[in-house]
Amino acid sequence: MSRFLLDASGSVENTPLESPRSLQLSHLKGLFVKKLRRQFYYLLEDDHADTLGPQIVEYGLATLITINIIALMLSTMPELQAYDAAFVAIERLSVVLFSVEYILRVWCVAERLEDPFWGRVKFIFHPLMLIDLMAVAPGYFTGPLDLRFARSFRLIRILKLTRHSTALSLIIEVLRRKREELFSVALISVLMLVMASGMIYYAEHPTQPEAFSSIPESMWWAVMTMTTVGYGDVTPVTTAGRIIGGLVALTGVGFFAMPAGILAYGFSEVISEKKQKLKEAKRPR
Repeated sequence: MSRFLLDASGSVENTPLESPRSLQLSHLKGLFVKKLRRQFYYLLEDDHADTLGPQIVEYGLATLITINIIALMLSTMPELQAYDAAFVAIERLSVVLFSVEYILRVWCVAERLEDPFWGRVKFIFHPLMLIDLMAVAPGYFTGPLDLRFARSFRLIRILKLTRHSTALSLIIEVLRRKREELFSVALISVLMLVMASGMIYYAEHPTQPEAFSSIPESMWWAVMTMTTVGYGDVTPVTTAGRIIGGLVALTGVGFFAMPAGILAYGFSEVISEKKQKLKEAKRPR
């Protein structure tokens, strides 16, 4: 079948029309792709899916991540070097599966996006997707880049568990909610660290110029004292230095309890909210 059209010069152009069968096949293909994408979205990205399929995918990926981390740790043991081939096989299989997972997530997320292109770009830069990308990238390092430093990035894969673990997701939620309070505590910690380092430097440098050679060098002592670790490799010997050390240690004990209190309160808030939502969901309507 064909149709006739007039071009700009006025001549008749014979343009073939698509057959109904071709249009039908194209339509069916589009429906199949859309249905397949929706199914993958249901399996990978639907937070409310609690049926068997999504659970199998979630637990399967969590198991793969766990096996991968265990294999990475065991591969560093000299007595297990004979099993290097098995560790390499696990690594390659993991890279392939993680890569497929990443691509499918980027593809199927269009199910909930108004703008598929820019929505996907924004989705790629989501923290969880960046973790997924960093977890896959070391597997493609070859040649000179295949160094211990590059391999150490494989440990990032443990962060992928935040997507599949309710407990880790809870921690992320608490940190997100209490980020302002924790930032304030961190800022005060830095100020205390600088003050303690400066005070101990001016008190101890004349007596121990090698141990307290500068304020940045003195920060090691300040950190160990504030956290009450006290390795003992650097200690004050002057009276002023010991007084400063005692004050810093006492202040550190009380001050570093603040983040624990903030996080404990945050956990209590989040857990209470989750319990309340669960009660409301079970309440008959």
